[in-house]
Amino acid sequence: MLSVQWLGALDKEGFGMTVGVWKRSFLMVALSLCLMSTVAQAATTPYSDPAGRFALVIPDGYQQGVPLAVPDGATGVQFVSAVGPGINFNVVTADDPMNSQAGLDQLSLAATAEVQQLLTDVQFGQDGLVLINFGGQNARQFTYVGTAPNSGVRVRGTIVVALRGNTSYSLAFTARDENAPILAEKSAAVISSFNFK
Repeated sequence: MLSVQWLGALDKEGFGMTVGVWKRSFLMVALSLCLMSTVAQAATTPYSDPAGRFALVIPDGYQQGVPLAVPDGATGVQFVSAVGPGINFNVVTADDPMNSQAGLDQLSLAATAEVQQLLTDVQFGQDGLVLINFGGQNARQFTYVGTAPNSGVRVRGTIVVALRGNTSYSLAFTARDENAPILAEKSAAVISSFNFK
């Protein structure tokens, strides 16, 4: 089991964080979740962001995890599978991402670059950065598979990146590679339930 200090377990030298709050928050948290099983409290039915920014439906069998360690200017919540395969997800929001200079495409490309920094042998889904309807507005979604450097665990993920006003949103799902079919099912259900408030 990994603690919130999982960075050292994945890369003893740490990671270069050069693209502001956005790169320092969402993906590193997401990658840790596929290896974590710490649970703070049960969560059923709809979830509403305490800051009133979004709502989503938590699938059966999921619980809200321990609070996320995110940088200043960001907030995050994680959900972990209480039963069955460890397919976990989180939502991280960051105000004024990359000093408001980045658009949706730039944030999405920064997310793919972060995946390449955090994992080895990365392969992205053949569709690339897909434009999707996410909570009634445009967002980018991509999939990947790669290896956690120190553990050798193959992980698979789906990440959705959205920008609403000056706030970025990332919805990131991670699982061990062997759980790919369940990952696709769970991620599709949560993504379709997401609503901005």
